[in-house]
Amino acid sequence: MAGDFNASIDGFNGPALGQCRDAASRMKSAAVGTWPTNLPTWLGMPIDHVLAGNTWKVVSYSVLTSQDKTSARHRPTLAVMIRAE
Repeated sequence: MAGDFNASIDGFNGPALGQCRDAASRMKSAAVGTWPTNLPTWLGMPIDHVLAGNTWKVVSYSVLTSQDKTSARHRPTLAVMIRAE
């Protein structure tokens, strides 16, 4: 599942919510801010998440900054995942 959770992974009590783990934390990117776009990523809050169960392997995760000047409030995230074997 993916979306604006209005919480960092600290709000989940760790990098998981139930059986689903945060893709950003799997890729060591959990501190990259997705909100607001008027602050640099190192100062923003990471409140947008992609969560996946153990049947998925995260290949890459990125927070995209190319749309920061479009008046969007949140930065898009891109997670590439494959089925775990």
